[in-house]
Amino acid sequence: MPEDQQDNLDMFMLEWRRPAFLWKKIAFNGQWQHSLESGVLCSALVFWLKDNVELDVQKDINFIISSEGSLIINQARLQDSGNYTCGAVNQASRRLSDSASLVVYLDGQWTAWSEWSECSATCGKGKKRRTRTCTDPAPLNGGDPCLGDQQAFVDCTSLCPG
Repeated sequence: MPEDQQDNLDMFMLEWRRPAFLWKKIAFNGQWQHSLESGVLCSALVFWLKDNVELDVQKDINFIISSEGSLIINQARLQDSGNYTCGAVNQASRRLSDSASLVVYLDGQWTAWSEWSECSATCGKGKKRRTRTCTDPAPLNGGDPCLGDQQAFVDCTSLCPG
């Protein structure tokens, strides 16, 4: 094999380039030549960090690392907000991608309606009122506010004395 080809076949390592990992050839030592020539690429272990802490996909089944190395979040929860970084390590190197920020938005939800108030009039026509608040949960991280009215009114009549 010509010497310039031998240098190109010594070993591969991962290098992050958007939008995906690409293989980059680097010089190492002659022990890898045979494996690469036979069609076997050196493998890399892909891992993911959330806020610089490695995700343990065995303990938190909400996270899956696909066979291609993508991170899958089954159901985005509020606690999943953070900065995610993809990493790969093999015998030659350890590489990290740029971080991607994930913000989980939480839309507001209404509490149950309060009981109706007493009639506002002590004699004749008045109104009863009930309320609710947009705190079950309140909107978070730019989530949508509750739709609808915070108060409801109905007509009422109180008997006048005498």
